[in-house]
Amino acid sequence: MNILSDAKLFVETIKNDKYLHEDAILLGIRRKSGFYGVPQNAIKYFANPLSKTAFVVIYPVVLIVLIAKNLIQKLIKYSCIKKENLPEGEYYIASSNFSKSINNRINKHIGKAGWLLNDGVNPNDYVIPSGMYISSLQVVNISDIFSASVGAFVAYILICAQFGFYYMLCSMNAFKWLMYWKACKQLPIESSLYFVDHKDRWAFLEDHICSKHKTLIQHGSEVGNCSDDIAKKRAMNPVPGGGWTQHMPYKYQTLSKVIVFSEKEISAMKLSIIGCNPEFVVGGYEFETYPLKSDKFSVLIIAYSSIYFEKEKEIIKGLQELNIDIYVKNHPTQSNEPYLKLQKDLIFTFIEEQRFPHVNLVITYDSTLAHEYESVGIEVLYHTVVSLYEIKKIIEERV
Repeated sequence: MNILSDAKLFVETIKNDKYLHEDAILLGIRRKSGFYGVPQNAIKYFANPLSKTAFVVIYPVVLIVLIAKNLIQKLIKYSCIKKENLPEGEYYIASSNFSKSINNRINKHIGKAGWLLNDGVNPNDYVIPSGMYISSLQVVNISDIFSASVGAFVAYILICAQFGFYYMLCSMNAFKWLMYWKACKQLPIESSLYFVDHKDRWAFLEDHICSKHKTLIQHGSEVGNCSDDIAKKRAMNPVPGGGWTQHMPYKYQTLSKVIVFSEKEISAMKLSIIGCNPEFVVGGYEFETYPLKSDKFSVLIIAYSSIYFEKEKEIIKGLQELNIDIYVKNHPTQSNEPYLKLQKDLIFTFIEEQRFPHVNLVITYDSTLAHEYESVGIEVLYHTVVSLYEIKKIIEERV
C-alpha cells in the first residue's frame, strides 16, 4: 500500500508551505504564532508556554479522532457510489475550489476534458463543457482509504521529526491529499492532464502524477510589486522588465506545456515555479470590464479580508471626503461580512458578483486582478507600496 512512501511525499509539500508562510511573515501580512496554521485571532491563546505544551500533547489525540471520522465517512460514502475505471483521455485535475473567472479560463483551454473531482469540489458549482466528471472516491479501493488514514498519522510523525511541532497542523491536510493522490495514480500514463495550481500541495501532487502530457494553465500572476529593500529582505528574484518573483524551494519538473498571461510572466515563472523546459503559449489575460453609468471619478479597491481588511477600511474611510465613486471587490475565497458591516458607516459600492467595473483607478494589494486591470490600460496603485496620503494626493490631481 506504500503508506510510508506516500506519507513522505506529502511531507515534501511542506517545504513550499513553509517558504510561503515565512515569506508572509517577512512581508508583514502574517504574524509569528504558536503553531503554523493557527488563525490570527487565535494566536493570543498560545502566548503562554504551558498552553503550547498542552496543545502539543493533546493534538495527536485530536488528529486520530479526525482521521477516524474521515475514515468512517469515506467508507460509508464508498459503499454507496458506483465504482469507475479511468480510461485514457483528457482530464482536468480539479484539486480545489476556484472562482467563476478561473472556471471560464480553464474551459477555454481544456476542450472536452473530463474532470477528476477532489473531495469537496461540487460539480454543480462549475461549468463543465463536456458534462463528464468523476469523483476521486469512485476510482480508489477500500485499501486506499485505509492506507490514506494510516498515512495521515505517519505524515504527522514525519512532519514533527523533520520540521518540528510548529508545523504539525499541516497534518490536518494529509488525509485529503493522500486520498486524491491515490485517485490520480489511477490515471493512464498516456492521458493529457490540465491543472491550474502554482506552488501549493496540489501543484506538488500534479507534478508527481505519471503522465506524458501535462498542461499548466496560469491562474495567478507570478510578478510581484514591492520596494527593492523589501524584495531583498524576502530574497526575491528580479523579473526582467520590472517587478519581483518568489523563489520556491520546489518547482515543477514534469510540465509539457504552460499557458501564460504574457511574455513577462514566462520569465517570472521560470524563476519562481518552473524547473523544467515546457512549451510556453501566451494566452493573454482575457479580461473584460463593464462600463459605469456615473461620470464621477471612480476607484476600485481590490480587497482581501483576512489579511488587509484594516488597511482597506482605513483607505475607504480616508477617501470619503473626496467627490468620487468607491467600489470594493473582495477576493472570491474570502469572507464578505466585514465589508457588508462597514457599509453601515461608510459609503461605497460592494461588488459581490464576478464582474469588474471599468473604473479610473484601482487600489490593491499585489493581486492578479491588478495585472488584469493594467492589461486593459487602467492605472493601479499598490497600497503595500503607496501610503494613504499619496493615494489621496494622486486622486485629487485626477479629479
